[in-house]
Amino acid sequence: MGSDEFTSLADETCEDVAFLNNVSTVSLYTTNPDIFDCSSIPSGTELCPPLSCGKLISYTDNDTCAGLEATHNLTSGDIRRFNPWVYFDCSNLAGASRFFGNILCAAPQDGLYTAQGPGSSGDNTTPEPRTGYTFNPVEAPENSTVADGTTTKCGKWHVVDEGDSCVTICLSSEMNITLLLEVNPSLGTEYVQCTPRLVQGNSYCTGPNYDWDVTGEL
Repeated sequence: MGSDEFTSLADETCEDVAFLNNVSTVSLYTTNPDIFDCSSIPSGTELCPPLSCGKLISYTDNDTCAGLEATHNLTSGDIRRFNPWVYFDCSNLAGASRFFGNILCAAPQDGLYTAQGPGSSGDNTTPEPRTGYTFNPVEAPENSTVADGTTTKCGKWHVVDEGDSCVTICLSSEMNITLLLEVNPSLGTEYVQCTPRLVQGNSYCTGPNYDWDVTGEL
């Protein structure tokens, strides 16, 4: 069990809480019997965080354990090893995604991950050495609409699809949610406002240039 109890805020989901506390959504739900619906945790609910993960990853209904392990350079069996609720044949991932949210552990809990290099120390929800920034701007994908106010000084874009959330976008883009909100102001200023404001088919910047907020010439 984690050490510091806390109180949920208005409109938080299991994904929101799990992302901010570096835990998987299923472990958060099973550790806290007062959570009845992962899509809407009542404001003021007292929660106890489970042990934190060495690394978080997002997944979708269409993912398999083998596919996730290949994508994230994991060893065969690691998804089940770090998420013991996953069935031997991985067949319950899709159901878990729809009910609990889309976050898995991709390294042992409670600081037991001892690999050297990126991911070997502390909370690495936004993995090192990625900074979230890029050097050069690129055009947003064709047949998408750049979200209102989003910076065009951007080297990486995400086009929202059904089932996306701000949490899964941050995890797949290796980007801090604070930066996501700064460069995409239509998503609001608080993380709990973010996911409801996503518009399917819109492009959002997930890799702003280092000078994205520089408005004048020297």
